[in-house]
Amino acid sequence: MTISFADELLGRFYDSLASGDVKAEAVQIRGLNDETRETVDLCLERRDKIAVTVDDGRPALLGRTEPLEETFQVALALGEFKANDLADALSITAQNANNRLRRLVEAAVVRRRQTSVANRGGKEFVYTAAPIM
Repeated sequence: MTISFADELLGRFYDSLASGDVKAEAVQIRGLNDETRETVDLCLERRDKIAVTVDDGRPALLGRTEPLEETFQVALALGEFKANDLADALSITAQNANNRLRRLVEAAVVRRRQTSVANRGGKEFVYTAAPIM
């Protein structure tokens, strides 16, 4: 797999995902060897995108930044959670947790659903890591 092929494929896919032309429960890239993993990782980093792969039976992010990988691993451990639960688990601010979660939701590696309207008039969401198969 060449870098230009991977970049074109991933670019078009993520553009379709962002526009709503493609609906995805989760985005996983599987069957990578060391060479193709490096190519895909590089292309995702260049486009500032992320995806999930499975390494030795463990989910991991491709194209990641370290804070997002840490956030993803904590999300997997928590199962179902709210942004404040994640913030507490990572010892970060709720705003920082929301920013990280927004990136993970955009990449379809974490799901978000609205549960109720909070007392203060805002929206309240529950998050779950997308299923890894």
